[in-house]
Amino acid sequence: MSQSFLSFLIVIVFLGPAILSGGPTTAGEATAASLQDQGWQVVKKRDRQEKRPGIAPYHDLTRVLQITTLTLAKDGKHQICEMVYDSQRDNISETCRSGDAPK
Repeated sequence: MSQSFLSFLIVIVFLGPAILSGGPTTAGEATAASLQDQGWQVVKKRDRQEKRPGIAPYHDLTRVLQITTLTLAKDGKHQICEMVYDSQRDNISETCRSGDAPK
């Protein structure tokens, strides 16, 4: 085998899952999609935008965060997932946590 093919194979085996998922993951990390796959139902959805100052060297540009908050329910328990799109960094992050019942 050529060395370049062997290097390629090593990268795919060890980094492939992280590359395909869009970033680093940890085992058991909950997302809204994974919770819905497990039978959780969306009971509330809220979208909002926040405008913030730009990050250096783009101080004069407005940075927009598009924030979607989902409340999911299953068996009397609730999870709150927040997805944030950052226009300047061009990335999406998501966090989920146990929460209180929606009001």
